[in-house]
Amino acid sequence: MDLPPFVILDRDSASRYLLSDEPDRGPSVQSAISIGDPAEPMPEGLDRVPRRLRLEFHDVSVTEDVPWMGSMFVFPTLDHARRIVRFADGIDGKTLVHCAMGISRSTAAAYISMCVLGGPGSEEQALRTVLELQPWAHPNRTLVEHADRLLRRGGAMIELLDRGLDD
Repeated sequence: MDLPPFVILDRDSASRYLLSDEPDRGPSVQSAISIGDPAEPMPEGLDRVPRRLRLEFHDVSVTEDVPWMGSMFVFPTLDHARRIVRFADGIDGKTLVHCAMGISRSTAAAYISMCVLGGPGSEEQALRTVLELQPWAHPNRTLVEHADRLLRRGGAMIELLDRGLDD
């Protein structure tokens, strides 16, 4: 699978990366997916990126209905996944993806983006690439479930998260 380069970072590292004047860093980033909690500030330097998507939701993943939690958290929604899918369809060049810690929301967004770019059947290689970029990745399951449905992958994206990758 031939993908443009991706960088997955936590929020603070994303700021340093974007503000860098090194040619292979800030100036080379063509697209960015910025994910934070509601009302959390965006990383500094994001305004330097020509094409960007900002999403705000909490890093929660729920597989059952827990009514009291809805008043405390903004959950990842089908619309959030839809916006990532639409954005990913136009990725052409180095892409930075970040969330607070660079572990869950950002890795889910990178995984979804790579699956969009790679097309059906690219799920395993996309997840391998995410894990190469961020070995401690734990993609947000709810966001991936929504994307799997939107992309009509028949559960392939979620199955890989559940069983892991065999080396």
